[in-house]
Amino acid sequence: VPFPISDVIRDGGASSRQNKGTITGAKAQQADLKKVDIWNASAEEKKAVKDAEDFFLKPFEEWRKNVGIGEMILIGHSLGGYLASSYCLQNPEKLIKLILLSPVG
Repeated sequence: VPFPISDVIRDGGASSRQNKGTITGAKAQQADLKKVDIWNASAEEKKAVKDAEDFFLKPFEEWRKNVGIGEMILIGHSLGGYLASSYCLQNPEKLIKLILLSPVG
């Protein structure tokens, strides 16, 4: 096997800060556990995430304007849930409600 198999945990932002080490304690003794922590990511890594979000969100915002939608109830599913959350954080004045259905992220 060219690369060893590892367990990887990417938990949510709040739990990442609140439970630092809680999940890793027992599990880390059983296996090679890697924990991804976006809050400690480098500036370049954070910029890459922002660029990827903008890739999807800018065309969505243009579409919203072209269609003539003002305030909206935005529903996001899977990756769309993550992107809808990002859109909501950037444009809270444009949303009446945000509904997430099995969101990623």
